[in-house]
Amino acid sequence: MNIKKNKFEFEFKQKVYIASILIAFALILFGILSESSGILGNLILISILILIIPHFYFRYQRFRELREMEERFPDFIRDLVDVLASGLPLHEAIKNVSKINYGALSKEIKKMARQLSWGVNINKVLDGFAERVKENKRLASAIKIIKEANFSGGELIPTLESLAEDSVLLKESEKQRKAMMHQYLLLMYGISFIFIAIIVAMNYLLVPLFQTSAAFAEMGLSDPCSVCSGLGCEICSFYSFITTLILRREEIQSYYLGMFFLISMLQSFFAGMVAGYIVEKSFLNGIKHGLILLVITWAIFLVLGQIRVI
Repeated sequence: MNIKKNKFEFEFKQKVYIASILIAFALILFGILSESSGILGNLILISILILIIPHFYFRYQRFRELREMEERFPDFIRDLVDVLASGLPLHEAIKNVSKINYGALSKEIKKMARQLSWGVNINKVLDGFAERVKENKRLASAIKIIKEANFSGGELIPTLESLAEDSVLLKESEKQRKAMMHQYLLLMYGISFIFIAIIVAMNYLLVPLFQTSAAFAEMGLSDPCSVCSGLGCEICSFYSFITTLILRREEIQSYYLGMFFLISMLQSFFAGMVAGYIVEKSFLNGIKHGLILLVITWAIFLVLGQIRVI
C-alpha cells in the first residue's frame, strides 16, 4: 500500500513538472507570436514562475509535513512511555502505539511497526526513520537519542520523559519567538510597500523635470541615455528592456523607470526572504515570502504602467 502511494506521488509530481514545462513553452510561444516585447517579457517572467513554483511547492509541502511530525512527536513519546511502563519492550510498544492517530507522523510510525512485525532489528528501524526525516534536525536527533538509550540498556523511560518535556519546551519557546517575529514580518511587508510608493513618487516627480528646458541639465537632471557610449549604452538598453516588461513604450524616463522597477523587485524579494527566514528559521519559508512580495511588486508596477501613473 505504501509502495503504491509513493509511486502515485512520484507520478503525480512528474505530471505536474511536464504540465508546467508545456504551459511555459506555450506562453513563450504566444508572446513571440504577439510581436510585442512587453507581452513577451511578461510571459517569460510568468513562465519562469510556472517552472519554479511546482518544485518549490513540493519542497515546502515536505517542510510543513516534517514540522507537523515534530509537533506531534512529544505525543508519540508520551504514549510510548505509558506503554513501556506496563512492561513491554520498545519494539512492542511502537507496534502498540501505531494504532493511534498522530497526523503526518502516523505513516512513519506504522511503517516502523510493519518493519518490526517482519522481524527487522529495532536499531535498523530507528536508523531508517532518522534517515527519512533527516531534513528536520530536531526530529532526527530525538530518534537517535531513543536508539542510543535503548541500545545502552539504561533507563529508557526517564530518557523518553525528559525528551518529551524538552521537545514541548522548545516548541513553546519557538511559538513565542514566532509571535514576536510575526510583527517584524508585517513590518517588512509594510516597508516594501512604502519603498514602492517612494519609487513611484520619485519617478512621477522626475519625469516632468526631464521634459522641461535644458536649464535643468545643469542640475544633473538630464536623461543619461541621451548621450552614451560603450558600456553606458548597454546599460541604457538593459533598462529600456526592463521598462517594456511593464508594457511601456520607450520614453525619456525609460532609464530611471527601468532602474526603479529593478530595484523594487530586488528589494521586495530579498526583504521577503530575510523576513521569512527570521520568522521560521527556514530558507524555504524565506523564498515563499520573497516570491509573494516579488509577484505583488511586479503586479503593482504592471497596473500602474497600464493606467499611466508611472
